[in-house]
Amino acid sequence: MGAESCTSLTLCGDSPTFSFEFFPPKTPERRDPLSNNSDLESYTPHFVSVTYGAGGSTRDLTHDLVERIRHTTKLDPIPHLTCVCHNEEEIEAILLRYANASIGNILALGGDRPAGIDYDKSRDSFQHAIDLVKFIRRFNQSGAHPTGADLESAWRFP
Repeated sequence: MGAESCTSLTLCGDSPTFSFEFFPPKTPERRDPLSNNSDLESYTPHFVSVTYGAGGSTRDLTHDLVERIRHTTKLDPIPHLTCVCHNEEEIEAILLRYANASIGNILALGGDRPAGIDYDKSRDSFQHAIDLVKFIRRFNQSGAHPTGADLESAWRFP
């Protein structure tokens, strides 16, 4: 992976962490963000994060890009995953997809309110990022993630 791939930023100690952030294209027809970045690996970032559009508007493009980074580069992808416009079944499907692709790190976020649509946050299964983090933790503990036991021993939650 990167210079010294970190499961958790706390595992990197006091040394600085260096990363890149990708914004997936808004449509499949748009240019591939990796096509002009073939030399990024030479910078040895600790990880690269991949954003998630408001309301998950680019969710499939995010998932596809994360998997491609994981399988075609030496970079360690950390996908953004938001609470907005998701239910538990959708999040579990995303987590299973990432688990099957050997992606073990996720950046759980509250997410931005989607623009231009009638949005009622009360319909979301996760009202705050901590709710999403707890769901991901239960997913890992369930054994559904291939490295769930290893992750739990590496990550200590209060």
